[in-house]
Amino acid sequence: MTEKDLLNERQRLLERLGELRFRASGRTTRLVDKYIQDLFNNPGEWVRVYDHWPKKNAASELARKIKKRMAVEHNLEVVTKSIPDGFALKIKNYKKPDFSKEIEECKSNIEAISDMLKFKKFRRIIDNIFY
Repeated sequence: MTEKDLLNERQRLLERLGELRFRASGRTTRLVDKYIQDLFNNPGEWVRVYDHWPKKNAASELARKIKKRMAVEHNLEVVTKSIPDGFALKIKNYKKPDFSKEIEECKSNIEAISDMLKFKKFRRIIDNIFY
């Protein structure tokens, strides 16, 4: 083996040692969670996805895991496009939920409860005066 071959083999072994040292540490899961939050916080926009290992196949695997989790847990389809250092993802046909009806219903319930509490306070005052 030449000196160059030995240096290449040494570099390959160091990279492999680094990979083994961090396996099953949960870092990829945390990245998946982070990017899912980014997708929900930026609906309709492309979110750039990079893995902690600077390799295209690692970013590809990360994008695949995100797509799978979005489909299984949220029943949403994610679109992928390749970019130089990784991938970009966005939720396909995402429409932000409209909760205006529920908000109005809650407001009216709060007002009704407030009115009841005022009546009870008034009733207590009347009871204390007359009884």
